[in-house]
Amino acid sequence: MAIELTGVVRYDTESGYGQAGEPWGRYRRTLPQVFGEGAHRFQVVDNWVKRPRGMSLGDVAGVAVDAADHVYLYTRSAHPVQVFDADGNFIRWWGQSDHTAPHGITVARDGNLWLADTGDHMVKKYTPEGRPLLALGNRHQNATRMSGQPFNMPTRVAEAPNGDIWVSDGYGNNHIHIFTADGDHRRTFGGLGTGPGQFDTPHSIVIDHIERVYVCDRQNDRIQIFNLDGEFQEEWLGVHEPDDLTVGSDGTVYVAELQHRISIWNQHGQRVAGWGDEGCDCGPGPLPPKQCSGEHMDAGMVIGPHGIAIDSQGAFDVGDLSDSYRGIDRGSRSIQKFVPLK
Repeated sequence: MAIELTGVVRYDTESGYGQAGEPWGRYRRTLPQVFGEGAHRFQVVDNWVKRPRGMSLGDVAGVAVDAADHVYLYTRSAHPVQVFDADGNFIRWWGQSDHTAPHGITVARDGNLWLADTGDHMVKKYTPEGRPLLALGNRHQNATRMSGQPFNMPTRVAEAPNGDIWVSDGYGNNHIHIFTADGDHRRTFGGLGTGPGQFDTPHSIVIDHIERVYVCDRQNDRIQIFNLDGEFQEEWLGVHEPDDLTVGSDGTVYVAELQHRISIWNQHGQRVAGWGDEGCDCGPGPLPPKQCSGEHMDAGMVIGPHGIAIDSQGAFDVGDLSDSYRGIDRGSRSIQKFVPLK
């Protein structure tokens, strides 16, 4: 059970609260309830989602929030797209036969949804209720690896103000593709490498309200920023395998870093807060095959954060791939909500 103390929550090590079984017991600790620092402090809402009985979250690969603050989870489970309101109440699910390896999800400017499926080698547009609208790519037919042709395991979609569709073609291609709103190919740029405009696993793509294009260049441990002409502007270093990011209305950038970290950056590329890396002994490169001593199962901590999205109130939601990366089913903590402290 949870024993509440002043300013902290302590988890009973014998009860296995929060599905924290071995080998996690030796890493369990007392945590402050508040995460972040200064003007960027957040309270985690533990067990936020209210799932119907028998419905698993599995791994939450992608997270998106619409104008009504409904939260869409793109999950690797028998219920691929799950929808909750701002209070975590269940609304609907759909997609039981349309998805192979769910990855990224994006709310389009018209309120519909873009889904990137790495196993299908497709990006697909749906209504919020799950009716298909548009599909790019051919299901289960991948382009030649590193060819620059769409698609080989695409990771996410972003929409430009003019309606253009930007796709990060991540694991098997290392390119960015741009299409018209109708799905006609405009151009492609990128390629494997470490230079400006080159990528090693472009894992997510986001266009903010001032038309900056962010690409999480995961295995290069950086975020690259472009303009809408695809011209390189700058890179942000100091991230460790960035999986996804979201941008607040004030330009603050929230990053989900694969190796159990959440970091917060100002619009000038300066890290202003973060948590999850205290005591971390992870080296550079791929995720270690065994858990890091800095990984923790407690509420507010993340194991393999993979998707992140912010709502109109400044709260953000983080999806965790703890099962894929560590063989741990975190239950309702596969999605966690962080609410800003006023």
